[in-house]
Amino acid sequence: MLLEGVDARDLAVGVLHDLCELLLEGAQRSARLVAEGRSRAHGPAPAWLTSAADLRISKFAPGSLDLGLHAPRLADVAPEIFAQQQLFPAGTSADASAFDLFLDAAQDAAQGKRDSERLDAGVLDTLGRASALFARGVTRLTIGGEGRARVVIDPTAAQTIRKLADETPASRVTRVRGVLDTLTVSTKSLILRLEDGRQLRGFATDVAIETLKDLHGKDAVLEGQVTFRPSGEALRIQVESAFAATAGDVLWAQLPKVEPTVTRPRASVSPAGLDAFFGKWPGDETDDQLAKAMKDLS
Repeated sequence: MLLEGVDARDLAVGVLHDLCELLLEGAQRSARLVAEGRSRAHGPAPAWLTSAADLRISKFAPGSLDLGLHAPRLADVAPEIFAQQQLFPAGTSADASAFDLFLDAAQDAAQGKRDSERLDAGVLDTLGRASALFARGVTRLTIGGEGRARVVIDPTAAQTIRKLADETPASRVTRVRGVLDTLTVSTKSLILRLEDGRQLRGFATDVAIETLKDLHGKDAVLEGQVTFRPSGEALRIQVESAFAATAGDVLWAQLPKVEPTVTRPRASVSPAGLDAFFGKWPGDETDDQLAKAMKDLS
């Protein structure tokens, strides 16, 4: 990892603080998004998450801040979760660490990939904090790993990331209907196959495993918090309840989608009062016209 624009021998503590926060929180949120379908949640973080983001400095050199970093494999930190390869986004190595997942997310964000399954509002919020480094004199942050492409975050990339963060819709509670196609008993992770062939990954930590087993391979309705990609497409669902589908549940047979925040039109408001008579008021109306309008409204 290379931080340009600063001198490692005369480094402001604030820069080091912002960098460490970016790397640690980025690794944690990226790993949690894969494991739970959400990058952040209320309450204490699971113990494995702290271990997964145990980043160690393996290199320190003078000049621009040039650090070597090492992180443990997720399969070693939490084998009961990350032994399930289907949890990982396509193209992710089975030997991936939380830091690897963060690098993948950072690459997608810097390239403006609005349909990335590695990005949600929480991960983008963390990546957006890279802007604080540039306000402290940093000119470019380059992060990479052995045998993989390096990720470059500069002010231009930071602007792209900020735009994605602003576009990403907030999560919301909704229902989705489909066939409960895949179920992992140990982690309650699942895949719902919709009628049009598309799939939605999810986690059902709050649902009894007996209920999920009864629904496995059947047409079901899942209800819970859906998180979205920057494009507005559904990313994952945190299932709060699950039940057998009926004919009346056809309404929920599509993958949830909402418009990106910045493109959602503002709701129009019907004019009322004096605005209904004259448009935007006050205007060029005479005193007699205003007096008559007031009389008509009373």
